[in-house]
Amino acid sequence: MKPGNHLPKSLLDLIIKTTEGLGEASELIERQARAARVVRFSPTNIDVVVPKESAPIPLANGPITSYGIIGEEGDTVGQVLVWMSKGMFIGMEQDWYTDRVPTRWPRVEQIRWGT
Repeated sequence: MKPGNHLPKSLLDLIIKTTEGLGEASELIERQARAARVVRFSPTNIDVVVPKESAPIPLANGPITSYGIIGEEGDTVGQVLVWMSKGMFIGMEQDWYTDRVPTRWPRVEQIRWGT
C-alpha cells in the first residue's frame, strides 16, 4: 500500500471489529479511519494521519484494544492493537507469538476477544 492512500475495506473492517466494544468511540474511530491516509504500511504495522479537522476522541494515548488472532490450528498466534494519540487514530500493530512473522493482516473472522 502506497503512502497517501486510504485504508482498504479489509483493514477498515478489522478496525471496526477490534473496536466494537468501545460503544460510541468505536463509531468515531471508524470515521477517523475512513478519513485517514497511510504514512507507513507493512504486514505488522500501519501508521496513518487523520485530517486535522477530525474531532478528537476522549481516549487515552497508546493501544486501546487488543484482540487475539486465531491461527489455522485454532490457537492464538498474535494480537491486533489499535493505537491512539491525542484523541486521534494513528495506526494498528500486529504482534505475533510464533516464529513466523506475519505476511499479511488477519481476516476479520480470525479475530477473537479475550484470547
